[in-house]
Amino acid sequence: MTNLSLVIRLIGLTIRSDRFRLVRYGIAGTAVSLGYTFTMVALVSWWGILGPQAANVVSLILWTIISYVAHRQFTFRFAGEYAGSAARFIFVSLLKLGASIVVIAAIARYYESSYLIGVMVNWIILPIVSYIALKCWAFQLGSRIDDVGSLSHN
Repeated sequence: MTNLSLVIRLIGLTIRSDRFRLVRYGIAGTAVSLGYTFTMVALVSWWGILGPQAANVVSLILWTIISYVAHRQFTFRFAGEYAGSAARFIFVSLLKLGASIVVIAAIARYYESSYLIGVMVNWIILPIVSYIALKCWAFQLGSRIDDVGSLSHN
């Protein structure tokens, strides 16, 4: 087996197998976090149109929509109904929003540090809370796409 075919096989396993769900979560989460960070910096520092707290809300709302699709389709490969999973995802996102607002406000206002430190703290806190809630609740019920691409029921 050549190195290239080994890499291709590993990528295929990562995309399809539930054994690699955490890896997929890391990939999707990193992409969403980079988008969130880019949006924050653009709104606050580059364009100067919003303060850190308002930019945080705007960025989280935008990237929550993208995150739902990425985690539903890619991370958890969830094939259940949309309404319930979207409602659960939104609830988890609201909890994340609350935690994020507290972190940004505490760091930017009370500790008088750069909002970017709050963004970095959010990079640690939000993914942990989110993965546990999404895995155990939001995408746990219903059907998922199994390792061979067919539907299975939990």
